[in-house]
Order: sequence, then C-alpha cells, then structure tokens
Amino acid sequence: MLKLLIIFMLGSVIQNFLFSKQLKTLNAFFYKLRTRGDVLVGKTKHIFKPGAIIMMLMDKDCIKEAYVLKGYSVFSKMKQLEYLEGNHLNDIDIDDSTIKLAFDDAVARFQTKY
Repeated sequence: MLKLLIIFMLGSVIQNFLFSKQLKTLNAFFYKLRTRGDVLVGKTKHIFKPGAIIMMLMDKDCIKEAYVLKGYSVFSKMKQLEYLEGNHLNDIDIDDSTIKLAFDDAVARFQTKY
C-alpha cells in the first residue's frame, strides 16, 4: 500500500513539473506574439477528446499569424496554422471540430471586448 502511494505521489509531482514547464513555454510564446500586435486567444477542453488553445496575431480583422496547441498531454507543441493566415475572422471555415471550438471562443472574446 505504501509503495502504491509513493508511486502515485511521484507521478503527481512529475505531472505538475511537466505542466508548469508547458505553461511557462505557452506564456513566453504569448508574450512574444503580444509584442508584435494584438493577440486573440481561445481555448476548448474536453475529457475524452484533445483540448486546444489557439492564438492569432491580428491586424484589425485580418489574421497575420495563427498557432494552435492541441493534444492530450503536456508534450504537445505549438503548431502554425498557415491556412488561417491572411483571412478575415468572418471568412474562415475550419474542418477540425476541436480547433473550430477554440477559434469560436477566441472570436466570441474578441467581439465582447470590442
């Protein structure tokens, strides 16, 4: 029983360490984008499907750059979404449902802010 508790606690410590490292990387990425202009951020999370965080560098209503962090684990990396770049917010159709929900969240936050 004691071994099981130690294994559980060790796993929890490792998970917290990896999560904090991912969060630090995500924040650094956000601030790097933020120095170049306005950034829209949207997120979605699920229990049994991968969650997603989308960041879009904006020029008025036009997307200059778009990045997504999507996956199940802390080993997910930011990936560039080149097919969104150069488009207006209203002219975009996204096939991936997880990214679409994160995009809609970002647009809803943008519309309530402005």
